Amino acid sequence: MHISLFLPFTLTLLLPLSTATTYVPPGADTSPAPCTRCVPYPNALGQCHITTSCIPVAGASTQQGAPTDGVAATYCACRAGFRATGPAADNATAQYRLPWPGQEYRVFVAPGVECNTECEHPEYGPVESCREVPERRECY
Repeated sequence: MHISLFLPFTLTLLLPLSTATTYVPPGADTSPAPCTRCVPYPNALGQCHITTSCIPVAGASTQQGAPTDGVAATYCACRAGFRATGPAADNATAQYRLPWPGQEYRVFVAPGVECNTECEHPEYGPVESCREVPERRECY
């Protein structure tokens, strides 16, 4: 951009063409955020919101690529029939379900996230409740 101000000199401003563009290099990881674990001890960092519970996920520590160090992975679980408050139901970076046998309806969130939004069709019971929330196999 070139601006003249009727001065004995010329003022030239260089402005970016767009500030909304984010460069993503080829081969960059664009997958959803990692499955954030919680800390199940009182007064520790990584605490779950009061509307959730920090629970161990049976089987997660033995699965290929699970985010664990040899102990069962612990995640913040919403109570049955509820999901994260705020984000869209299909936002897999904010909330997700796991292929955990018998707990497929359970919604998991990052520590500190509130779970006070009722899932679609909670009356369908554990098998069909919260199906609007995506499943993330890589977290199990």
